[in-house]
Amino acid sequence: MTSLGLKLAKPPASPFANLTPSERLGSNKQGCAVWRLVCDCGLAFEANSQAIQRGGAHCRVCNPNYGDKLANKILAVLPATIPDIVSETGLTLEQVKFRLRHMKPALCHVGRWKRGTGAWMPVIYAGAGEDAQCEFKPRPRAEHGRRYRKRVKKAVEKALAGGKEDVRYTRHIGRARSGLTAAMTRIVPQTWFSALEI
Repeated sequence: MTSLGLKLAKPPASPFANLTPSERLGSNKQGCAVWRLVCDCGLAFEANSQAIQRGGAHCRVCNPNYGDKLANKILAVLPATIPDIVSETGLTLEQVKFRLRHMKPALCHVGRWKRGTGAWMPVIYAGAGEDAQCEFKPRPRAEHGRRYRKRVKKAVEKALAGGKEDVRYTRHIGRARSGLTAAMTRIVPQTWFSALEI
């Protein structure tokens, strides 16, 4: 955005009347406008436009009960995963993540990790404590490559031995067959090749 656009951009409306956007500071990585807000008490802080519109940006001095209400809502459904908290409290995912960041480690902690639909999810427990470490360690790219090459080798050997072809590795099987044909051509003397010999 140009400097003129930065000056003319309209600040979002906050549900808290005591906050006044003073100037636009730029944009964050997600492309949301970042504003400097000034409270009636004199406290100034920065917040992005989405946080201002949903009420996530508030003065910690003048609105101390804002975080407590949402925190009590979340604490009432614990222990639970983040998707469960969202569905049971009616809060948005952004609100839940924002509050959990401010609640940890004094009010809640990750008690254990649970296998979800393809990913490991933290189970949040009430009370102070240290976060449990995730036992799942993602495989490095080299390990993925080794395992893939091993599967390809087995599939090619099975197909060349006369077994059923695995359609996932058709390209590799075809390449192995053409390589075998070329190797056999080099080993077995051909009539046209022997005619060239002097």
